[in-house]
Amino acid sequence: MAEFDGDNAYRILESIAHERLAATDGERQAAETLAGHLRGFGLEPELETFRMWTYVNDEARLEVLKPYRKSYEAAVVGLSGETPEGGIECGFAYVEDGSSQYLADVKGKALLLSRGPDYDKAHELIEKGAAALITASGPHLLQKRKAWREQMRVRVGKVPSMDITFEDALELVKKKASRVRLHVKQEEREGVSQNVVAEIPGTAFPDEVIACVAHYDGVSKSVGGHDNASGAAIIAEVARCVAEAPLKRTVRVVLCGGEEMGLYGSRAYVAKHKDEMRNVRLCVNCDVAGAIFGMNRCYVTGPETLRWYLDAMGKEYGMGYITVSTDAYSSDNVPFSHEGVPAASIARYGGYVSEGHTSRDGYEDIDGDHLAITGRFILGFLRRAGDAVVFPFEREIADEAKKKLERYVERMRGEHYKPLKKLKKKN
Repeated sequence: MAEFDGDNAYRILESIAHERLAATDGERQAAETLAGHLRGFGLEPELETFRMWTYVNDEARLEVLKPYRKSYEAAVVGLSGETPEGGIECGFAYVEDGSSQYLADVKGKALLLSRGPDYDKAHELIEKGAAALITASGPHLLQKRKAWREQMRVRVGKVPSMDITFEDALELVKKKASRVRLHVKQEEREGVSQNVVAEIPGTAFPDEVIACVAHYDGVSKSVGGHDNASGAAIIAEVARCVAEAPLKRTVRVVLCGGEEMGLYGSRAYVAKHKDEMRNVRLCVNCDVAGAIFGMNRCYVTGPETLRWYLDAMGKEYGMGYITVSTDAYSSDNVPFSHEGVPAASIARYGGYVSEGHTSRDGYEDIDGDHLAITGRFILGFLRRAGDAVVFPFEREIADEAKKKLERYVERMRGEHYKPLKKLKKKN
C-alpha cells in the first residue's frame, strides 16, 4: 500500500510554482501540468472548462502631490476599473472604516479605508462620488492582491481601487496627505478557466463518492506557494496513493481553478454535476498547507460525528493540537456543502505572519516533511471513510454549521444587499 511521499508532493508543488491567476495562460499551464502528474499515476483526468472574467497587465501607483511629494507602490484590486491614461489627480481623505459620519465631504476624492468595503458600503461610496478607493494590508506585509467579486461589480458598480502597505497608509495619514495622483491600470477580459477532474472508482460501493478537492489558482504576481500550490500538490499525491490501492468507495479528485476570485471552479463543478451531488457523501478540501512554522487546522461543515471523528484522529496521529471547529471555511468546500454535502477542510498555517495573497507567498518556508503532516492525515482519513463497512457519518450538516454556511453564501452572493436609494444631488 502506497504511503504519502512528502518529497514527491514538494516536487509537484515546484512544478506549478509560477503565477496562476484565474483564466490566464499561467493557470492553464498549471492545470495541464497537474493533469500530466495524474496521468503519470495511471488516472485519466479531464479539463472541465468554464468562462469567467479576469484581468492582466495590472499596475498601480499612488503619488502624493500635497503637502509633500512621494510615490508609493500599490497593488491593483482586480476588476475594479482603471484610471485614464496619466492617472487621476484628486483630493485625498482617510475615512477610517467608511462609516457614514466620515463621508460628509468625499465627492471627487481618493478615499483611504481601514478595511475593504462590503456591498452596501461600496454602493454608498460610489453614490457619494468617490474617485478611487485605497485599502491597506496588515503591518509588515506586502500589498494584498485581490479582486472585486462578480456580484459586487454587477450589482454595485466599479471604482478604481488599490491596496498599499500599512506603513505607507500610516505615513499618508500622519503627514496629512491632501492631494494625490492615482494610476490604476488593468486589462479586464472574459477568459476560460478549468477544473482538473479525475476519478478512482470504488471496488465495492462505486456509487458512494468522496470528493477530494483543492484549488490550484493563485493571485496576481505571486507563485502562491502556500495558497494554494501546497494544497493542490497534496491532493495530487493523495490521488497517487489511492490509485495504487483503490478504496471501496469512489474518490473523485477535483482541482479547481478560479477560487481566489469567488470559488468559480467549485461552483462550476457543482453546477455541471448537480445531479450527481446526491451520491457525494463527503468533501475533503485542502487549502493552505506545508508551512514549517505552522499549526494544523480542520474546519467541519457537517454532522457532529464528523468533527468528533477528526478530533480523535488528530490525537491518534500525534496531532492533538489540531484545532477542529464547526465553520464554513472560505474555500471550495462551500459549494459542495451548499448542496448538502458534509465537508472537512484540512489545512496548516499560522505560527508566524502569513504572506498569503501577496507577491511574497513563496515556498521557501515549505518542505516535504510538513506537506506530509497534512497529506498523511488526509490519506488516513480517506482510507478509513472510504473502506468503512458502513459509511461513518450521516450526510447532513449540523444546525450551527448550516447557519454559518448560509451567512457565508449570502455574503458571497450579496443576497443581503439592498441597493440604497439614489442620493439627492445638491444644487
